[in-house]
Amino acid sequence: MVEAGGTVGVVTATQDATSAVLYPDGQDAVATALADALGLTGAAQVGDVDRITVVIGTGDAARLDCAA
Repeated sequence: MVEAGGTVGVVTATQDATSAVLYPDGQDAVATALADALGLTGAAQVGDVDRITVVIGTGDAARLDCAA
């Protein structure tokens, strides 16, 4: 994501089973494009977040390269 111009903020652990891209009101186009690029088509949803946030569910963690 950094190579594409994104920034990585705080990384926290989650027990969520499903991956999603959460976004604040007004950021739906960018969030949907990011979700599609990550292979999470249909996973963008309005959330109680200040910025676009990627939630990696337990089912997707193994297939993603999360190395820093």
